[in-house]
Amino acid sequence: MVLMKKHYRHIDVLKGIFILVVIFEHAKWPLSFWQKTGMPFWDRMAIPCFMTISGFLYTRSIEKGTIKDYYSLKNIAHKLKRYLLPYSFVFLLELILWFIVSVPSVREAIRQNFQYELSFDPNIRLTFRELLHLYLIGGEGPGNYYTPVLIQLIFIFPLLYLFIKKYGYKGLLASAGFCLCSELWQYLFHIPRTIYRILILRHIMTICFGIYLALGYYKKNIILNLLSLCTGICYIIAHSYHRWTPVFFNNGWADVNFVACLYFCPIIAFLLSKEKMHFKPLEQVGKASYHIYLTQMIYYNFVKRVIAIQYFKSPYLWCFVSMIICTIIGLCFFQLENRLKKRS
Repeated sequence: MVLMKKHYRHIDVLKGIFILVVIFEHAKWPLSFWQKTGMPFWDRMAIPCFMTISGFLYTRSIEKGTIKDYYSLKNIAHKLKRYLLPYSFVFLLELILWFIVSVPSVREAIRQNFQYELSFDPNIRLTFRELLHLYLIGGEGPGNYYTPVLIQLIFIFPLLYLFIKKYGYKGLLASAGFCLCSELWQYLFHIPRTIYRILILRHIMTICFGIYLALGYYKKNIILNLLSLCTGICYIIAHSYHRWTPVFFNNGWADVNFVACLYFCPIIAFLLSKEKMHFKPLEQVGKASYHIYLTQMIYYNFVKRVIAIQYFKSPYLWCFVSMIICTIIGLCFFQLENRLKKRS
């Protein structure tokens, strides 16, 4: 059977807030602006927040049935369709856009009118091998690793759930140890960044933390929370402001690894406890967060910052307009899919 989930309005609010943060972050701000505005302490919070929420909601869902129900063909197919149908539509749209920009006259028009030269040959994207590769790694655009990670989560989640349910706090500590081992693994075996970024390994602790919260194991311990916050803050300052990272950490994602998430986790736990936090506009945005994510991915992939700022004159204005465009189109995309589902 397909497992039904209780609706959590406050989680929709959180998802709405953090998908807007994702759009803001992917506007590619200069390092100086990123540091002066304290962005390492809030814009990167979106990734662990979404992972924790996934662990939390999956746990509440699986507890209404059994592991056998979860792994039923119907339930797995339902979960896969939820992510793959909208993703496949966006990937097809990307394919069409690649085909358009592969036309020599179009490329020449872009070069003359916008003084912008494409950094790749669009025809390469149209080969079967490249298309298959791009589809499996999540397409192109910022945050494209997210869909492959969600697909992996579908299959391994029950294992994480059973582990945390059995071992509780010790299991949560073990998940952090696992993330440490995954950092050592990618360093020792020289795992390419392109492979590392689409693997779920670096998100295991935050997913397990969501499971831990949903099972009711989390207790408000002021000393532990302060220790977690201080450790995370010290690490974020060292990495984001002084460019220090342990040599075996993957530097491309060091600002959201398991050590940085020690700062985020107590904050997310606090936010998830606020069940009376309702705000309908953000709830609607939160419900459509996956579709908005897919929209911003293709938007930033084809709407280049260097071109857009020539017309908007201000990066802040361009970012604001981008957030409006991605949110509105993502909401329409979400509503369209729901209507098509109801008809079918």
